[in-house]
Amino acid sequence: MVSRFASVRDGYWLGGALRRVRQRPAERQGLIRTYYDAAVDRIAIADRLNDESGAVAALILYREAMRPLMAALALSVDPEYPTAGEVLPADATPWDVLLDLHRRGRLPALPPKLEAARAALSTTQMLELDRLPPQTRLDRRADVHATVRYLRRLVEPRTPIELVSSRSLHVLATLAVVALVAFAVATALGHPNQALHKPAGASSRHPNSTAPADSSGLTNGVIEPTYGIETAPGPGWAGVDLLSDTDVTMVKIFNRRDELFDAGLPLILETSNDGTNFTPVETRTKPFSAVQPWIYHAPPDTHFRFLRVRSNSLVALTEIEVY
Repeated sequence: MVSRFASVRDGYWLGGALRRVRQRPAERQGLIRTYYDAAVDRIAIADRLNDESGAVAALILYREAMRPLMAALALSVDPEYPTAGEVLPADATPWDVLLDLHRRGRLPALPPKLEAARAALSTTQMLELDRLPPQTRLDRRADVHATVRYLRRLVEPRTPIELVSSRSLHVLATLAVVALVAFAVATALGHPNQALHKPAGASSRHPNSTAPADSSGLTNGVIEPTYGIETAPGPGWAGVDLLSDTDVTMVKIFNRRDELFDAGLPLILETSNDGTNFTPVETRTKPFSAVQPWIYHAPPDTHFRFLRVRSNSLVALTEIEVY
């Protein structure tokens, strides 16, 4: 567990990568970057060719990418790998280099799909790949894609300056996430949902409704897969009793989630202090959803105990929140 935590921490701070890159001569790191970029140029196009019509072209591009990619990997993990001469040793295939690095302990493990990828890219007949059934092409492309991704992760092409910049971005991103979470928590604690678990009711219940029979789905804090409350067809309403006169700045109304977002429109939001005499405060004519709820921003000094959403056709909602 400690080792795993240390590995995650090292990956976050890029400490190991920074140490390895600083130990390399600038010429070697520059050559790693050159080979890596050449491989990635080909891989990027191959990755986009992910359907039946592009599978053969993708395999050819992956095959072309393997030589510079293996050269970059060998230069990364083997300090004795030569920086002069051909991209790979004479008469050596990328697979020969990969297996040799593993045999000498330079690579801890080989890609899981290695043999399948090797078989897919070792064809010498020009039209052999074209003659394969479409699904077989896609399967072979998937094996090669997984292998290439595995090998790419083993290469560190960035310079020390780039790694330090990446670490700084990691820290800034983390601080931003922490700040957003802290703000969300502070907002939730400072302005809790006044409708949560408060009594809810409706003018009627749809005979086939799957919502809770006691109407609690409207204030249970859960965005249900379909809806939390549903009235019978025809004029009706669904509402909440806040149990006391409550200062309100905002009401969020979450629509049903079964995509019938137009059902019930127009919807009318009404408030009341006595539960009998309701005042319309806003009418919604445009569709809204459970992801993008209808938000009513109350004027200053707004307060009430009861609220309800009324329609001349039906009301089906997942949740109402009051702040």
